Amino acid sequence: MKYLLFVFVVMAFTQSAVASKKGEGTVYEVDKRSSVVHWSGSGLAGRHTGYVLIGSSSFKTQKDKLVEGHVELDLNTIDCRNYEFQDWNEQLVDHLKSDDFFAVDKYPSAEFSLTTIEKTEDPMVYTIKGELGLKGITNDISFPARIHISNDKLLVLGTASIDRTQWGIKFASGRFFKNLGDELINDEIEIEFELVAKPVEDLASN
Repeated sequence: MKYLLFVFVVMAFTQSAVASKKGEGTVYEVDKRSSVVHWSGSGLAGRHTGYVLIGSSSFKTQKDKLVEGHVELDLNTIDCRNYEFQDWNEQLVDHLKSDDFFAVDKYPSAEFSLTTIEKTEDPMVYTIKGELGLKGITNDISFPARIHISNDKLLVLGTASIDRTQWGIKFASGRFFKNLGDELINDEIEIEFELVAKPVEDLASN
């Protein structure tokens, strides 16, 4: 009888611990090797595209719903791939890292923190809202994204468009400078992302 009572106590404790863990939610760490972030910008002279690598980033879910998220972009890794000659790509990247654009020496990263998620008519698409910190300035942004959550993986895919001038990046902007001709650069920057995140426990075991 005492043995049965001991078994019941152990089972109850185990079930309670599992329920507590589920209640706390699951933390997913973004896999830098599997995730992709592309950027693109355009002007009268043409369109430029490239990529930037992910820094320390994570998400948290509760009851299979995304509730927290923090994504860091390592601006030191920004690259351009649309020129035929590598020298031209490097010249553009150097300019992007300068004070005219992202001032990477002073502000080496861009950071997004999720604040709210809203459902849309498409059950797989959500409106994500949050704060983007860039070049020492933080602004609210929102964008649609597809979210898929499973036991071993979390996927977040979408495209965000931002107005660079809201973060003090006014170089060759037609809203602030006149008679730019072919030197004009559009204010909008598109950031296309495919983020792959795995539970922290799984990453620790690899």
